[in-house]
Amino acid sequence: MTFWTPGNEFPPDKSQSRTTTTEVDETPLVNRNYMPDVEESSDHQALLLGTSTEDNEGQEEDYDDPLMLAAQLPPPPQQQQQQQQQHHGILSPSAPPPHPSSSIIQMSQAVSPPQYHIPFETYARDDRILTRSLQVNAFSTELYSFLQQRNTVPPKIFVRIRGTSNGYEHYRRTYDTNGQQVTVEPINVKSGSYIPSVDFDCSIDCSHFVARTSDGFHVLPDRKTGYVKSVQELCKDYVQDTHRLKELQLNKVLSNWDEDLFIRLLKSNIRSHGYSHKLDITIEKRETKVTVKPASLLSQIVDNVYIRLFFYFTLLFIFVWPVLLFWRKKIGHKTLQSHWRMTVSEKEWCQHYLEEILGQIPPARCGPIVPISAVDP
Repeated sequence: MTFWTPGNEFPPDKSQSRTTTTEVDETPLVNRNYMPDVEESSDHQALLLGTSTEDNEGQEEDYDDPLMLAAQLPPPPQQQQQQQQQHHGILSPSAPPPHPSSSIIQMSQAVSPPQYHIPFETYARDDRILTRSLQVNAFSTELYSFLQQRNTVPPKIFVRIRGTSNGYEHYRRTYDTNGQQVTVEPINVKSGSYIPSVDFDCSIDCSHFVARTSDGFHVLPDRKTGYVKSVQELCKDYVQDTHRLKELQLNKVLSNWDEDLFIRLLKSNIRSHGYSHKLDITIEKRETKVTVKPASLLSQIVDNVYIRLFFYFTLLFIFVWPVLLFWRKKIGHKTLQSHWRMTVSEKEWCQHYLEEILGQIPPARCGPIVPISAVDP
């Protein structure tokens, strides 16, 4: 027999414990679909749900604090995006996709061919670009990339017109642009001899009429075998060849211009305005040849200017040059080309620059104007 005291509780009924042990739900109270009665107090509901009224009151007090409110506000969207990227990683499917422009820049940087600048090439002449790069000479793929990179630079075209006359007089006369006589210089010459004088000499830059992009490479058939090789095959032949005086050359040509027709058409236009003296018209091309040579000592000695002058003054070139010309191996000099187009025709060019050319001819050197002879372009 037991007595109730403040520290003791009533012992549980064994009959009730037997019936309730089988029906007790071990899931937490929070997950149950508990519907409290109306008579139950809020304290009892908070006790069953795992909260207390004191905590709720503390939270209500915290809501009034501005510092607590700022701490509980959600972060800005940029910060959320950075947190998601740090949490999920770059390869996570939940991370936001990158911007399309950044992916395009990364792809272009990965696919772009190697760029060759001044250290890889030497401008030996006005019409030739020379390189002795070890990287270009060692791999056929690098050589092909170098040719592609140099093929993006259009050639430079200049038209030079020069008129000279022979005067059987003992004075040299000069004229200005208007045809007026400026100076008269006495010349001591033998009787019956003539004095050549330059009537006009002009050079016109036509580089801006060349297309900015080429029509690609063009390989001509071999003269001996008739076989047409690809550019990659020519590059491979050059790299695999062990010759010390080998060289590969790419020639840039104008595909849609007939130079002979252009010279005849321009001459007929100048002759029709009364100029009957000697007339020379030449088309100068610069940076039209891209040459690749090995970096061997023998190749550099042969191309040295001072060595050539030494052979010339000692007359050793009579024996050395034929041997070098016979022994030198040339690849692509007559077969490898890149085609470039002019944006104007021959007739359009003559109509555009004819007045400028005729303005430089002294009127005293021009005879009567004759009708132009038709020259079909």
